[in-house]
Amino acid sequence: MCKLHPMQEIVKDDQGTMKFRSNEIVRYLLDHGGIDMNALAMLDFPDEDHMQFAQLIGYSVGGYGELSYVTDESYDAAERELNQVPKHTYNWSCEVVGQTHSREDIPIGATISAVDDIQVIATCEGCDKLITDDEDHTTDSEGVDLCRGCMDALIKETIEEAAKKG
Repeated sequence: MCKLHPMQEIVKDDQGTMKFRSNEIVRYLLDHGGIDMNALAMLDFPDEDHMQFAQLIGYSVGGYGELSYVTDESYDAAERELNQVPKHTYNWSCEVVGQTHSREDIPIGATISAVDDIQVIATCEGCDKLITDDEDHTTDSEGVDLCRGCMDALIKETIEEAAKKG
């Protein structure tokens, strides 16, 4: 990759996708400037400028590697940067430390030290989702744990059954 253009920082978006940190001014110009990525790709700009532009608009790292003008060297540099992005570190117990990108991988009873000490307290009997102490949930008199989604579905089902009978 050309030394004139630095590699953009890589961040994780709200959906968990690893992307280059977008430059809001560049993103605005693309969205409101009357020209799109396909038109820009047809213009005679150096590949280095196209690569930097893709980073500046917040392209995903995976998508970046599929662009025709991205060199192997640039994609490899992005992959190395991606491996440097800190992952949340979780204490599985006093002796074991693990890393994950998903709350679904956290075992029951784990204390998550990197995210405000969230405690996994149960597994939803309706959908097998882990329930943490920061989530809305219920435990009935028989000890059945349900997450908010399953609680809402059960309430809706109960109302519909009552309406049919009554």
